Amino acid sequence: MSSAQSKHVQAELQPELDTFAAWERMSTNFSQLLRASFKEFHHSCRYYKGQGRSYNVWLRETYPSDFTIHLERADGGRQDLDYDRTEISPEELIAAAQRRRDELEAQGEIDWVADRQPYATGQGPIPDKALNGKMLEVRWRYRHKTTGEPVYIWCEGEVVQAADGETDKKSQRCRKVLPAGALRIKWPADISFDEDESYAWCRLNPKNFNKDVHLGWRFAGSELKRLEKEEQEKTSQKPSKKKPRVNNA
Repeated sequence: MSSAQSKHVQAELQPELDTFAAWERMSTNFSQLLRASFKEFHHSCRYYKGQGRSYNVWLRETYPSDFTIHLERADGGRQDLDYDRTEISPEELIAAAQRRRDELEAQGEIDWVADRQPYATGQGPIPDKALNGKMLEVRWRYRHKTTGEPVYIWCEGEVVQAADGETDKKSQRCRKVLPAGALRIKWPADISFDEDESYAWCRLNPKNFNKDVHLGWRFAGSELKRLEKEEQEKTSQKPSKKKPRVNNA
């Protein structure tokens, strides 16, 4: 393959590779597919030089379900360097990436709620009354009914009150005042654990924000969608910074 042909193929592949780079934490197989395709056209793969057909057979056998590959015979070039050029449109790439992402989410290998938190891991907001009405997820430790092994589950609840550190107590009978920042959370009924709707006070540490530890906590998926919608509305309502055109005529 000539230098001009290599540049041409690279130019065609680059938009798809750029699109793919935006999809983080994709499967190893999927990233290997793109790397192998890229290397193939730059003479750094064992399938190069006269083995274009073998390469495509290997590609289909190794990655049968990632996405449908459309093949088109490359124009020009010597017969012993004749390639079947693999073309991947941005639409196909995005659709395949989304399918794979959905599969990984269903398997628990990808957690979009963790990825889209508005604060860095371990640097959460200070729990106070600003969280009133917010939907949070708290990571609770349960015991398996049969084995007794610890099981961790993210549980979603609504913050209904933040302790002021002066008057709030767990109950009227308690003498001890709750520390400022303790949150009273309403938990919905959970049939799988035979639990009715309940309320509980929780002391959440900002250092445990979005961490996979007991009493780790984060904003729930429903809350993230609401916050993102509010941000989009604020952005759309911002006045244009463009200066009005002045007609000097």
